[in-house]
Amino acid sequence: MDANSPQMKPFEGYPPNNYVSPPPSSPIPLGGQVHYVASPHHQPGAYIVPIAQPYQSPEVSQIRDWLPWSITNMFIGWIIGGILPLIFSLVCRNYKRSNNASSARTMSILALVFNILVTLGGIGGYIALIVSLVLVNRAVQGAISCSYLVYPYRC
Repeated sequence: MDANSPQMKPFEGYPPNNYVSPPPSSPIPLGGQVHYVASPHHQPGAYIVPIAQPYQSPEVSQIRDWLPWSITNMFIGWIIGGILPLIFSLVCRNYKRSNNASSARTMSILALVFNILVTLGGIGGYIALIVSLVLVNRAVQGAISCSYLVYPYRC
């Protein structure tokens, strides 16, 4: 038989001898891995094997990871100050995915504390920057308006 023949033969050893077909009435779930199985006419078909969804205990789901606040603190905390809360938030999220409640709670508390410190420090830094710019502007304006050509050089 040549390659252009309309009749196809199954591959050698396909379907396997220990093949078990999926139950016909079972619903095919969304997601999962695709396994190719043989149909009654020896043509490959597809069956989606369901993946076990990770179980998250109610205790773990109530732990907050403070990730949006940590991302905001990247801007408030002058980028360098916002890195540490962001790391704690991401580690907390990973511990939550693995159902490790005690470690997730510890990282959540650390992320909260460092977010508070970075927010307060960042706001204080911006206030100090504005005050120093105003003072420098006044000093420059005072130096420009003062004439040093008249003795005793007082302004």
